[in-house]
Formats: sequence, structure tokens, C-alpha cells
Amino acid sequence: MIGLAHAGLGALTGLAIGLTGVGGGALMAPALIFWFGVEPQSAIATDLWFAVLTKLVAVKAHHGEGQVDWQVVRRLWWGSVPVACLVVLLVGHGVTLGSMRNTIGVTSG
Repeated sequence: MIGLAHAGLGALTGLAIGLTGVGGGALMAPALIFWFGVEPQSAIATDLWFAVLTKLVAVKAHHGEGQVDWQVVRRLWWGSVPVACLVVLLVGHGVTLGSMRNTIGVTSG
């Protein structure tokens, strides 16, 4: 059930994102987990949907002002989209997020 506290969390997160452009994931998922008792996987998925919706609004506003460098966006997509798809495939085939985290920790030093 969505209550006033959930709406308040959304408003505070939206304010932080609007003022700084960052912080939604750093605020929303931990708050859902620790304050509302949401399971981590569900909190992350919920936070991702929240991020998608707020970012779509931001893209429209910034694009309308001519502030988006679409060439840079395309270059970022070339790296991020394939890796995001790979992670989804790995998780779908039973690779745990913990094992990926351990692998990243080992390979990054």
C-alpha cells in the first residue's frame, strides 16, 4: 500500500535529483530497504522505474533547451547498452549479483 511516507520519499528524491541531477539511486533504494522493509531486488527494480520516469521528464526539458549533446549520448549508449543487456542475460541464467560483484572487485584491484 502506498502511503504518505512513500509519496514523501518520492518528493524528497525528486527534489534531490532536480537540484543536483544525481542521487536518486543513492537515496531511493536504501530508503525503500531500510525504512520500508522492501526486499533489495524489489527496491532496486522500483528505483530503476522511478529513475526512468524522472529521467524521461528531464530529457524532454533539457532537449527542448538544446542542452543535450546527442553525439555523446550515442557514444555512451555503445558501452552501456550492451553491458546492461549482458548483465540481464547473466542474471537470467542464474549468475548471482554477489558473484558479479566479487568478479568486479577482483578484476578492478
